[in-house]
Amino acid sequence: MNNVDDTRFLHNGCQVHVSDSSICCFFPQPKLVLSTSQYNGGFIVADGVFNHRLTMFVETERDLPGGSQAGYLEQVAGSLGFEADRATGLLTTARMSSMALSREQCGHLIVEAVTTAGVEVNAARAGEPASYYEEEDRYHPVGGTINTIVFVNARMNRGAMAKALVTVTEAKTAALQELNILSKGGFYPATGTGTDGAIIVTELIAPSLSDAGTHSKLGEMIANAVSQSVKQSLRLECEMTSHTQGSLERRIRDLRFDSEIEDELLGQLASLTKQQRDLLMIRLISVKNILLEHSWGLVPPSCLATAVKIFKDDERLPFRNVLARLLTARVKSAVDDEATEVAEAAYSRIVSGDKKNS
Repeated sequence: MNNVDDTRFLHNGCQVHVSDSSICCFFPQPKLVLSTSQYNGGFIVADGVFNHRLTMFVETERDLPGGSQAGYLEQVAGSLGFEADRATGLLTTARMSSMALSREQCGHLIVEAVTTAGVEVNAARAGEPASYYEEEDRYHPVGGTINTIVFVNARMNRGAMAKALVTVTEAKTAALQELNILSKGGFYPATGTGTDGAIIVTELIAPSLSDAGTHSKLGEMIANAVSQSVKQSLRLECEMTSHTQGSLERRIRDLRFDSEIEDELLGQLASLTKQQRDLLMIRLISVKNILLEHSWGLVPPSCLATAVKIFKDDERLPFRNVLARLLTARVKSAVDDEATEVAEAAYSRIVSGDKKNS
């Protein structure tokens, strides 16, 4: 969508203006805000918040106008009409037309979530190797971000607002898991991107709430609003839906075969019957989960050897030899990495089976 120009009003009276470059939320009266931004991050009494799209390419943060993210966002805030110390904002490369708005209500309590999302470049799993090392306030920005602004029409103490950030993060991760979005660093489930941001907006004068964890009703509402808005935004920005992410083609790509094998498998899908496609889908899901749980130490190498045998013996299974070779390689890797007696025995079983069948 080009030339975006749209204005919406939230239940709490906030005016949300959407353009090609920014989503601006103007408050009818000051609100207490908790932000993860480098610009006025932390707690702040604000007149508004924003989410801005970065369209230029920069090598490092210092190449941004203003010399840093904080400096750049302060310039953006000024151009949007905010006072420098009365606003906070997030930065993304996602299109503003991918904005999704979701609302949850229970009695008089209302939670609204505004999200833009992009994961195709830098979907990541917490704990994976880093993309950069920050030194002297310099680092290399990476594209792709999930930014969420959550509005609660209640007063919350600061501990509850901090807990709300935890709930927002958990809900975002759950949404990515339900869409089968994997880290770009491997075939592990993504927990977010390396540049995600969140803002919590609450009232200064209103009935007070003290808990936003997932056991509380407020936490449930925040989680549902965030999850829905993340999914909606990913559909708009990346065309990611449960249908596309759950397809047989996607399952094959998720196993990260080398390109030659992947192209061969994808090229033969059209010749499969419905029953063969269903069987292959079930096996691909099984292979992925077996490999994941083995990498986490939950499945012993001997189970990989058993899975190899099952795939080899199932003559109904398309590509059974390819899947068996993949698991065989993983068992061999387990032997090399772990050098356990169980892994040695598992690999020996596969080798001996191959010799008998050759």
